[in-house]
Amino acid sequence: MSLFRDIYVRIEKSVFNTLFRKLFGNITFMFFLQLLLFISIYSNIRALRNILNSADNPQTILLTNIVDRASLQAITLFFISFIVTIGSFLFLRYLFIRPVDNLNRQLEEMNSGEMNLTNQLHATTHDEFQDLAYNYNNFLNQLRGTVHSLRQMGINVAVGATTVVNQAKEASSKAISQGELSAVVFANSEEATQTLGRISDNAQHIAASNSESLNSARDSLNELQSVNHNMEEMLAQIKQHDQSIKIMGDKSRDIRKIISTIQGISFQTGLLSLNAAVEAARAGQAGKGFSVVASEVKKLSEDANKASEQIADQITDMLSSIDHALAEADKINQAATHTMNVSQTTCDHYGNLIREFDDNHGLLTQITASVEEISATNMETHRQVSDIRDLSYIVGERTTSSEQIAVNLQTTSESLQQLVAKFITGEGAFEQILALGRNFRDKAAEHIEQLSKTGVNVFDVNYKEIPNTNPTKYSTSYDQLFAQHLQSLYDQTLSQIPAGIFAICVDVNGYGPTHNSCFAEPLTGHPEHDISNSRDKRMFNDPTGSRSAKNTENFLLQTYMRDTGEVLSDLSLPILLAGRHWGAVRLGFNPEVLLK
Repeated sequence: MSLFRDIYVRIEKSVFNTLFRKLFGNITFMFFLQLLLFISIYSNIRALRNILNSADNPQTILLTNIVDRASLQAITLFFISFIVTIGSFLFLRYLFIRPVDNLNRQLEEMNSGEMNLTNQLHATTHDEFQDLAYNYNNFLNQLRGTVHSLRQMGINVAVGATTVVNQAKEASSKAISQGELSAVVFANSEEATQTLGRISDNAQHIAASNSESLNSARDSLNELQSVNHNMEEMLAQIKQHDQSIKIMGDKSRDIRKIISTIQGISFQTGLLSLNAAVEAARAGQAGKGFSVVASEVKKLSEDANKASEQIADQITDMLSSIDHALAEADKINQAATHTMNVSQTTCDHYGNLIREFDDNHGLLTQITASVEEISATNMETHRQVSDIRDLSYIVGERTTSSEQIAVNLQTTSESLQQLVAKFITGEGAFEQILALGRNFRDKAAEHIEQLSKTGVNVFDVNYKEIPNTNPTKYSTSYDQLFAQHLQSLYDQTLSQIPAGIFAICVDVNGYGPTHNSCFAEPLTGHPEHDISNSRDKRMFNDPTGSRSAKNTENFLLQTYMRDTGEVLSDLSLPILLAGRHWGAVRLGFNPEVLLK
């Protein structure tokens, strides 16, 4: 069984590989059987006629006539059968092969190039082929609706992906900037932490040194107060001594000579006491000066005692000495009183100074505690800044990853748009714009080719930067001619594009020698204004511009964010001059028009 099937498959592949051949083969086979039947019948009739012709009687003649009529009828029926066979073949070909050929031809056209979904399959019969045509046309209607839905979804995804890509780029840039700033803050925080550590150490050292100085000052104050107390006691003793001298003067007025000696001694004692007071005032340690004074006073007292021994012999001279000593003692008393007052004032000032030292020590202690608290807080801040820095790096990596995902999504959406754009539905703004683009491309190519025939080097890539232009502009050997011959075509095409933004020509490197008149204004020196309104003679070699300029497919549909911040759809069609790729026409329009 498989052998016969293999033989049939070989014969079908090699001979009967079309419906026409199969139908022709079957009709031919049926006609061949009829032909064999006719030949057989006709041969038998001819043989019978020959037999009848050999006999000579009236019945034979009658039979011969019948045989002749039968032969004529057989021949007539054979020709009628032949004509009917041909008619059946043609009718069956019209009935079966023609609709299948139409469907096959339409599917071939869809597969070979643009998928035209507007061609309807028409059936002239009222049978299964009419049902097939009806279902096929309904399928095309549903497919057109699906294509429209896919176009809308593709545009929505493309616009969203374009927005996400730019937002991801901006977020990635900000994340990188944040990372850099956090690194700077981290470095500054680390330096501030080290500085605060040094300040804290210094503050603690100063506090300890101030505490020691405060203790020393308190000891000195105590010593100074002790000296002041001793001076008070000495002043009291001096007063008692004066009182004794007065008593001695009252009792020994005749001891003048010894009084003179005592006067001299008392005078020296006064000078030394004064010097001691001065030294006590100048020196920081008042006790030492008074120690010297006390020593001298003691020595003088001893001398006075020796003189007193002599007073017994010279009592008559003591009185005048006592009077003089009383006067000098009064001076010593005043000087001692002044010295005591100065010493008391010094003690008071020193006490105030110690209190200020004490207050400063308390403030310094608070400052030290505050610095330590700030240092601890800064350490926590430093740790948080470190976490922020690490998070900034993580966010930067994730935003970069998100940006790449968004770019992939944008590429996928553009591929989806490009794929869906191959379907012709006979309606919608895209097909209107595509038709305008083809017409624009053909007219632009014709103008450029005419310029090329006049000797203009339209393939000139020697772009000369125009000085003092921002954005940067370039000149070529043909830019002025493009402005003269093509700008009106640009503007005419732009006016016909639904929600059109621009319509220009760019060479294979993305150079636009001129632009629409509304975007070809002279530079004003204000970059924000010029980037939107002075776009002629510029190089549009961004990723979208490069793909548009280098595309060689029938057309390329992209969605991107323009450098002016607008989200646009870009339709580009290649320009070929004598088979050489020159560049492309680019039509920019609002993508929302494709959603209608």
